Amino acid sequence: MADEDAPLHGPERDLMRLAARDAPDEFLMALQAMAKQRLHEQVGLLVNGMIVIGELGDPEVLASLLQVRRGAQIERAERPDGLTDAEWDELAQDWISEPVRMVEDFQAREAALDEALEPYLSGDDSPPRSREIPGEMERQLEGFRTSSHITLTNATITAAGVNATTSVPVMRIAIRQVAGWWLAPLNEDGTTSISLWGGEPRIFGDAD
Repeated sequence: MADEDAPLHGPERDLMRLAARDAPDEFLMALQAMAKQRLHEQVGLLVNGMIVIGELGDPEVLASLLQVRRGAQIERAERPDGLTDAEWDELAQDWISEPVRMVEDFQAREAALDEALEPYLSGDDSPPRSREIPGEMERQLEGFRTSSHITLTNATITAAGVNATTSVPVMRIAIRQVAGWWLAPLNEDGTTSISLWGGEPRIFGDAD
């Protein structure tokens, strides 16, 4: 076990600096966690010089869309030679449902980790202390806390100097590509809206 009081040497210091610089914005991660609880927020994101506006959602939305798309593809596909109708139907259904199963597997693993962490909780809703939980469990916990992508629904994409926008029903964005973000301002009537370059604002529904 390494001495926690010993000074860092070269490689350890380099690794520490890389990890600190690559850490995602904790506030954005907090909004992503709210999306898991169906507490969706409308946000603006600056991504590779473009502005993307939409509602923070959860991966289930994209999984459902992929399931529908795969179902449509299977309807146009021909049964491969050597497979019976029953074998082809089983293979097709397994492929169609794969995106939803991926989400369900992730949620099951997350729930199992939450249960395994219960003995390390202090009882006051504070997170477990890293010095007490096993190393592998802490690695899993960090993986669940830090998302690589965020999901937006009803998104629009625009860029400076471009009068038109592109609408996207569901969009996945790599968090590393987000250079800036902001919440849609709340209006007096309970709606939220975002205006760009003096144009017509995009109005969202009731805040609740």
